[in-house]
Amino acid sequence: MISKFKYLCVIFGYLAIISVSPLTFANSLHMGGVTLTEEHYQRLEQGEILIFEERHELDDGRKEVWMQASILVNAHPEDCWRVLNDLAHYYEFQPRLRESKIVERQDSSTIMRLSFKAVWKNVFYHLKYTREDEKMVLHYSLYPALPHNIGDTKGWWQAIPYHNITIINYVSYVDTGMWIPDFIQRIFIKKELPKIVSYIKRRIESGGTWNQWKEK
Repeated sequence: MISKFKYLCVIFGYLAIISVSPLTFANSLHMGGVTLTEEHYQRLEQGEILIFEERHELDDGRKEVWMQASILVNAHPEDCWRVLNDLAHYYEFQPRLRESKIVERQDSSTIMRLSFKAVWKNVFYHLKYTREDEKMVLHYSLYPALPHNIGDTKGWWQAIPYHNITIINYVSYVDTGMWIPDFIQRIFIKKELPKIVSYIKRRIESGGTWNQWKEK
């Protein structure tokens, strides 16, 4: 029972389903992300990681929980965009990820196999990433035609120019396909969500060399 509990916690820790203390935001999170205010910019400049949450009800009555993490990165937007698109090396700078393998390229899209090891189970899934180079937005969604053992996931990364450096936004929804108590999700994502964007920041600010596995 304990090992299963830990396993579920790891899944939510890595995939980042639910964020911590929600903040007031100007527009719909699941439709386009939070519009940052002057107050948000000041907090980012002070080194804070901003976390937002939205519960979105679908037409059929089901609810999705979307989250956004925002962080300020001391690098030019083009440098950030290059790291965000380094899909084959995601395992080097995404927490717990052990595999990020390119399966197929399709013009501006790439299909990837990703996996990580939980306490008693290997979690694996395929994502389709699609670039919008002009906007520096990298969309992703579950690619259901290939094997996976999660329910669903979708979202995007975005690099936003800010005074010659960059704000990185990470927006995500995920469904593990299992019923998990809300309080378990919240406890563990408080620790893991900031780590996801912090690792991206470290990778970028190192010039693309920082590797989570070589540090240990």
